Amino acid sequence: MTLKKAYQTLIFSIILMVLSVLLYALDVTKLDLTWGMTGFAIATVLSLFSVILAIHTARHDKEVSRPNFLFKYRFEFLDWLTFLSVSLMAIFMFFMFVALPSDVKHSSMNPTLNSGDRVVVYHFNYVPERNDIVVTYMLDYIEDEYYVKRVFGMPGDQITFVSIDSIQHSIWINGKKAVSTSGTTYLIDLDGINKISESMANGRLKEDYYIILGDNANGSTDSRSFGAVHEKDIVGKVVFRLWPLGGVS
Repeated sequence: MTLKKAYQTLIFSIILMVLSVLLYALDVTKLDLTWGMTGFAIATVLSLFSVILAIHTARHDKEVSRPNFLFKYRFEFLDWLTFLSVSLMAIFMFFMFVALPSDVKHSSMNPTLNSGDRVVVYHFNYVPERNDIVVTYMLDYIEDEYYVKRVFGMPGDQITFVSIDSIQHSIWINGKKAVSTSGTTYLIDLDGINKISESMANGRLKEDYYIILGDNANGSTDSRSFGAVHEKDIVGKVVFRLWPLGGVS
């Protein structure tokens, strides 16, 4: 590593650090990735250490009259070390503020997504839109912290419930019956209606509240169980499936 390259790497590392602080201050994501921040901090320390060592070594290169084997290959080692550390900084920053891979754990989104699928979740300044497949933070509901569902109801939508029998009702959004991607009607009981109604006013969803449902209409824990969710709890959108490889819709 030359002295010029070492200084360039140092500047790039500082830019990544400043950018990370700015993005954190601007609150561009609803995810709190402690492991990502820890990894970024470790990579930053490693990057600064390797760059400073490279600068020191380059400045004193001519002072060594009889370089040994290790000294001879010092620059190659420092090149790899700085490349690895700066790359990790960029990767952790991307995970923390833009997108990250995640696993699907249950079958509530069948047939669109299956348990064990590996997906990419986009979360940079994300605002939910109708029909998006989203990741929702539900720590206070049951043991799982995150759910993958599809957005059906938006703020301001008119929500009605039509009785099918003494127990079950269908959900109607803006005069259209809610059905899954496979054509199955979403059924809801009185308890579920009451939960959703808590986030309604004059028959419409309140501002910042969304109805989210699983594509597996008969096997999903969703707004029919825990009610409409607030926008602050919808952390991101599933944009791609890594395994098996393919898009989502």
